[in-house]
Amino acid sequence: MNSSMNNSFQTEQPLSGDEIVIIRKEKRMGYIFASIILMLGLLLNLWIILTFSKENMNVLIVVEPLIILLSYLICRLINTKLNKDLSAGVKTIITETVQKKEARRSGEPGSGVLYIPILGDLFPKLWGQEMRMNSVFKLVIGSVRYTVEEETYAKVEEGSAVKMHFAPNSKILLKVERV
Repeated sequence: MNSSMNNSFQTEQPLSGDEIVIIRKEKRMGYIFASIILMLGLLLNLWIILTFSKENMNVLIVVEPLIILLSYLICRLINTKLNKDLSAGVKTIITETVQKKEARRSGEPGSGVLYIPILGDLFPKLWGQEMRMNSVFKLVIGSVRYTVEEETYAKVEEGSAVKMHFAPNSKILLKVERV
């Protein structure tokens, strides 16, 4: 992950229920890509049905299993490391030092698409939708910025030691807690 982890203290512990849920949520991307492949396959099937003659419909016998197989393989490939983490059932805990804390306000993407300043003042219900602002909290540890919850950010001080819980194969940060 980073060079300072070579000098830090590492242990392994079993995954908790909350951490298993976090890893399972990360598997969504594989499911999304598999669904996209299946939808494109449905469009391909529709095109074949509409353009080919009835004598040439045997193409579907070859195309459909290939689409399903491709979708399954892409899902498995994307989620390989996550599946390894779930089957191993352990996490790696690394003790590191917080080098810097960063907090900033950020606009929620897509929340202010209708906001036009002049029209928003004249017609607030129609054009007055402003961006919703969120706070983003980050800890810089070993020259890497990790996004953390506000509660964790408040508990940790610069220069203090923290335990970072990672999934060993996918390198997902599961939790940060103060030592």
